[in-house]
Amino acid sequence: WNVIGPDFWVNNEQQAYIDAPETIRFIDISETAGADGGALALQPVYRKGFETPDGRKVDFVSGRIDTRDRFEFTYGCAAARVKMPDAVGVWPAFWLLGNGKWPETGEIDIMEWFGAQFTGRPNQVQSAVHTTHNHWGSAAGLLFDKRDVANMCSEFHRFQLHWTANEILIGVDDVPTFSYKKPSNASTDK
Repeated sequence: WNVIGPDFWVNNEQQAYIDAPETIRFIDISETAGADGGALALQPVYRKGFETPDGRKVDFVSGRIDTRDRFEFTYGCAAARVKMPDAVGVWPAFWLLGNGKWPETGEIDIMEWFGAQFTGRPNQVQSAVHTTHNHWGSAAGLLFDKRDVANMCSEFHRFQLHWTANEILIGVDDVPTFSYKKPSNASTDK
């Protein structure tokens, strides 16, 4: 994967991404029951007054990775075992983004977690499909599902995607929770 650095900034985030052992590291298998070979930790850290190379000041740093130009697929399965940080103000996500201009190339949010600070529900996760015609900025709106998943901060949960030419099926702990079927008359939605 690629490690994202402090020059990347979107959504008015009040953080900077850095490549440091405190924000991106592997955790030993003894600390992550059920994870063969350990687990990847992307960790938010309070660092008052951190200044990015472009002069932006933030009080939090964290880790961000992607697989752009290293791994791509159309159709298939993707899954990750995830445990959320017990922290306020975080926005962890497991998602797929098309190579190109958003939203034309699409986005599939397998799991986004906003925590209790936004939803009032600390175990609520969201799945979404952004297409050319259905996304946050479109008149049609976003196609999404919200659901509670118990013990998000104390237990690992398996979030998975099964993607075919006509349907995207998202699930939690091997239970399907959200389905998007490509409209039969849609030639551009991806």
